Amino acid sequence: MVSTQAQRVEEVEWPSHCPLFAMPRRSTWGSSGRFSPKPGKQPAARTEAAFKVSGPTPSPRLCPCQSGLRYKRCCRPLHRGAPAPSPEALMRSRYSAYALGLVDYIIDTTLPAGPHWQADRAAWASELKSYCQQTKFLGLTVLSAPPPESLGKGRVHFLARLRGSGRESLQEEESRFIRLGGRWLYER
Repeated sequence: MVSTQAQRVEEVEWPSHCPLFAMPRRSTWGSSGRFSPKPGKQPAARTEAAFKVSGPTPSPRLCPCQSGLRYKRCCRPLHRGAPAPSPEALMRSRYSAYALGLVDYIIDTTLPAGPHWQADRAAWASELKSYCQQTKFLGLTVLSAPPPESLGKGRVHFLARLRGSGRESLQEEESRFIRLGGRWLYER
């Protein structure tokens, strides 16, 4: 347990590919075990460094999918194994997974019989990781997400703002999803 007067702090580099952690910050864990930022309390010798307290890393405040919800209440449960309740929820969680570099989640939520599936999981994961690190995910707008069909098929039309190779771009897509074994999977 850490007392409120003595706090363990260490310098870290926040991942540059993760826009939610791009800003240097100082964080502390109080005696309650809850995360609380302490702006303006940085030691003079460390004012330019990023900080984190030894222990678990706090989750991002707002979800990268831009639902307006906190990450822990939005996409994190899906990233930890909960099934997506709808095609839109799966699409949003996949966007967040790209933004956070969660390549295993992206692979695990892709339909094995779909056109994007790759048999060599290691090569695919490496390719996805590289893409996630080189791309900033700037915004997501869901243009339409009609209710799924009775046969377990759904679609989501969305627009994603990205920045890669020094230039910003828009990606508009109508993704298709299939429900198998109680779980939605990305088809194309």
